[in-house]
Amino acid sequence: VVCALLRVGVVSDRVGHLAERTALSDFHSEAKGQMEGIEDIITTYLKSGESIVLTLAERPELPAVNGRLESFKDTREPVTLDPAALQGPVKEVYDLLSMTKQLTPNVELVLFGLEDTGYIKGPSLRMAAGYNPLTRGWYKQSAGGGSRFAITPPYVSTTNNIVVTVSAPVKDQGRLIGVTGVDFVVQPLVNTLSQPVIGKSGYFVLLDGDGMVVVDPKSPFETIAEHARVRPQPRDA
Repeated sequence: VVCALLRVGVVSDRVGHLAERTALSDFHSEAKGQMEGIEDIITTYLKSGESIVLTLAERPELPAVNGRLESFKDTREPVTLDPAALQGPVKEVYDLLSMTKQLTPNVELVLFGLEDTGYIKGPSLRMAAGYNPLTRGWYKQSAGGGSRFAITPPYVSTTNNIVVTVSAPVKDQGRLIGVTGVDFVVQPLVNTLSQPVIGKSGYFVLLDGDGMVVVDPKSPFETIAEHARVRPQPRDA
């Protein structure tokens, strides 16, 4: 009996380790496959932003409003613009930005800021107090990066959503006059990340380059947003 128990124990132990190794291997294989699928979704998600901003940056409507956009950097209270007051080239740009948002899923706002701090966004007409595009990461990355487009880390926007901004420099005869960008809302990725189940209870979360959790299907959005607000800001933000 003792020998039988020892044999069973050894076999059971070996079988147990073999099962654990097999399960772990299956877990890694399953997770890797699903992760690659999610990475493809996120890449597609942001690739559309690249296409949008590069197209916008070439539109003649944007250089046409150089020096004509209102600046809000010295305002102390939020400002709501009167749609009827938008005329000529400024209205054309506002309509262009608004139409771009309407045609693009998961885009919250489309932005355009000028080097003289003039600013407009579509489809919103409410401007945050003291808003200066030149101090924003999305503007600075494109204005000074030397790249055709830039992508910000996730951050909490003035609309209280976690967004990623894809932006591109706008030039007139080779001279930088401003930056255009699109705000992609990150929260819809929760639906994507909550669908895969790894093993019995495993699931995916999305983190940024600093390790901050951006999307967690099992954490309240408000908690994640609060962490994003208090996180140390990058030097160029």
